[in-house]
Amino acid sequence: MKLGLCWMQDQEKNGLPFIMHTGCDGAGFTALCYIYPTKQTGIVLLVNNGNGEDKLSTLKDNIITKLLANPAPSNYNPL
Repeated sequence: MKLGLCWMQDQEKNGLPFIMHTGCDGAGFTALCYIYPTKQTGIVLLVNNGNGEDKLSTLKDNIITKLLANPAPSNYNPL
């Protein structure tokens, strides 16, 4: 794992590289941000729960599995 300005680089179990940052503020909020540069995809999760990082990680895994299993059609234009 590489670290720079508190952003970490690593890869998922399937080899998909990511850049991520996560944390909680101690006042009841937790944030998780994962960016998948090779897929031009990112996930940001914010919750009102100060000890939910494990749950957020599981939720992120479920979301990214579904997102990458069902890619957007080739004619998809988000703009």
